[in-house]
Amino acid sequence: MIRERILVYGQSGCGKTYAHLKIAQAYPKSKFHIIDTDDSIPRMLESEFTELENIQVYPVQDWSGCIKALGEIKSRVKADDWVVVDMLCSIWDFVQTFFIEEVFNQDTGSYFLQARKELKAGASSLSALKGWVDWAVINKLYQGWINEINYKLNCHVFFTCKATRISKEDDPGVQDIYSIFGVKPEGEKRNIYRVHSAFLLSHDRNGFDISTVKDRGRIRLENVRLTPEQNFATRYLQLVAGWAKQ
Repeated sequence: MIRERILVYGQSGCGKTYAHLKIAQAYPKSKFHIIDTDDSIPRMLESEFTELENIQVYPVQDWSGCIKALGEIKSRVKADDWVVVDMLCSIWDFVQTFFIEEVFNQDTGSYFLQARKELKAGASSLSALKGWVDWAVINKLYQGWINEINYKLNCHVFFTCKATRISKEDDPGVQDIYSIFGVKPEGEKRNIYRVHSAFLLSHDRNGFDISTVKDRGRIRLENVRLTPEQNFATRYLQLVAGWAKQ
């Protein structure tokens, strides 16, 4: 079976976590290793998904926790398993915080407050982190971590992200991909290129919808309504991606 690399993004409450837990429910023979950055998984496991026994949660709140979680997953993951990062945008924040604390010996809030004071005192712009000197190192740290998940682990991958609005400052490539949707995944801009399939999840008073942002070699979904019966596992993995039922 083709190894899945999936990214779903959207506003709070649109069903991002629900989507990968429905996959775990549909495929109980696979283990789901979930890196949980916002403590959302335990509550769902104690309410709607109480029967799931194929879930291993790795709660992380900082960059060192990310490194530790990935090390544990590498020793346990198998070919038919899934690695889930819920929320990937938080990992991008964690690595920046780690860099600032290590290099400048300040917490992130104090560091940016000082940069803002310098701007008020006459600096021409708020350039708190400098070009290749800082961002190159931050990117290397982040890329090393996410690339290990994406390219070195022989398993399926599922990322979730919050959504943020497109702005005029976004580079043309980002605007080309997301302009018709109006929102992009929060976090490092190259995440879209690290996955095969990306989806925007949205919701209104009547339910939840899924739209394809990119998907190589598969039919696109445009504002397709999701239901408990026709959820991400059944509507996408089985009907579009061709996964067999267990």
